Amino acid sequence: MGDRGRYRNFIVFLANPTLRKPARWAAIGPVAKGGKGEGVDRAARVQPFVFTCYLFSSGFDSSRIGLWASEGLSVGMQAGYALRVLHSMLFANIRNLAGARTLAHSSAGNRRACFEVAVGAFPRHWGFLVGTDPGGFATALENAGPSGAEIEEALRARWIDDEFAERLEEPFRLDVNAPPDGSLLFERDPVVTVEGPLWQAWLAAHWARAWFELPCVVATRAARLTMAAGKMGVMDATSSSIVDPELAVRVARAAHVGGLRSTQNAVAASRLGIKLRITKPPEALSLAEEAEVVADRGWTFRSTAVGAVAHLGPGDDEEETLADLQRHGLQAAEWASRGIAILPVGLRLRVDLVAMEQDGVWVSRLGAIPDMTVIPGRKLVVRYFDRTGQPIADLMHGVAERVSPPEEAMLMGHLDVPTSIPIVGATTCKPVLEPLLRGGHGVGMGSSVDKARAELRSALQMLPAAYARLRYPARFPVGYTRVLADMKASLVAMHAS
Repeated sequence: MGDRGRYRNFIVFLANPTLRKPARWAAIGPVAKGGKGEGVDRAARVQPFVFTCYLFSSGFDSSRIGLWASEGLSVGMQAGYALRVLHSMLFANIRNLAGARTLAHSSAGNRRACFEVAVGAFPRHWGFLVGTDPGGFATALENAGPSGAEIEEALRARWIDDEFAERLEEPFRLDVNAPPDGSLLFERDPVVTVEGPLWQAWLAAHWARAWFELPCVVATRAARLTMAAGKMGVMDATSSSIVDPELAVRVARAAHVGGLRSTQNAVAASRLGIKLRITKPPEALSLAEEAEVVADRGWTFRSTAVGAVAHLGPGDDEEETLADLQRHGLQAAEWASRGIAILPVGLRLRVDLVAMEQDGVWVSRLGAIPDMTVIPGRKLVVRYFDRTGQPIADLMHGVAERVSPPEEAMLMGHLDVPTSIPIVGATTCKPVLEPLLRGGHGVGMGSSVDKARAELRSALQMLPAAYARLRYPARFPVGYTRVLADMKASLVAMHAS
């Protein structure tokens, strides 16, 4: 904490919306002592027309994101001051941070804990969820630690105290498992598991839910649109409307994994190698008198010229719109999707504490607060396949259990059936999750966007039609072994007594 005293002042850049050049900004606020900054990250960029304040310091760490004006921006650029922003994921949700602070101050703070982020419920008509971008999550988690300036600002704002500030400087010592990029997940399946010191695992698990929700939704919507479009292609016109370039790239990546053929986001196309689809707006063509174009009236147009791009509308009903347009025989070179980033009603990713260390031994739990819907214990989820490679069921085992051979596998809990059901026809099996981090360090599983796209395409081709339907799909069997069932029953009885 030796550098905290250096970060005391702040500088505010006030954009003048009447001026066109970002360089013509006013710099106001206290001026730092000690002259020009050192180690300035001059590759950072300016966001014009924003009114906000950023911490700044000398000795700027070039690995951190700063905000700089180009073209010699007034006082800030002339003095060489580096500006700091709160960017660590630890500060993304102050409620979760307050929870971690409470846990860190408790006697249980350093006890190892196991959290699961699992699919709690699907929207109506969804039969699967596409898991994507575990590599991005691993990289973000490895670099999640806050800088000295961020900790100083949190102290100044009294969000944290000195004791917790020292804990935040500790590296994450977490073990994380996740499905491979482009995997299919079903209701009750884990999206990610996190093990580590209680306060760290708490932060990471809740952040994991926020991290995975959007790309999983985008990839799933994209996959469903691709299935609905058949031989006709669908283009990503969603990421190009997102202002934050990093978030836009994540959305474009998930859309491509899901099956969309091209994008209108040049940043994503250049970074990920995705095909860039350049289309001229009909309004611009008309105004420039380059062509006669009928005004686009959204989804109410009567016909679409072959070779043109047809937008499916701005809402979250693009599948229905696409089906209706095709029913009327309309054709287009590509359909443009603008709504794949809309979070659907009914999707629920839950965070559950399933086990915690006590006196050196793992003890299973029904959540942080007892919840009968939690499946307790550290688990290994195994997917069973028939001889053709089609998935049949997912079976949760306790980590201390022997994995059930395909010919012996018995499943409980599917559709709340209290008895064991044999997984008929299973010939092979494999774990649903793979190691992502060990001790806070990545252990591989990085995947290219094309590899993840191919993985998903193959998985969808092998998924039985009953679970792949876009309307009223059957529920894929996901259950647990008799050992886990007995463990849950004993915990429920203990809490009920």
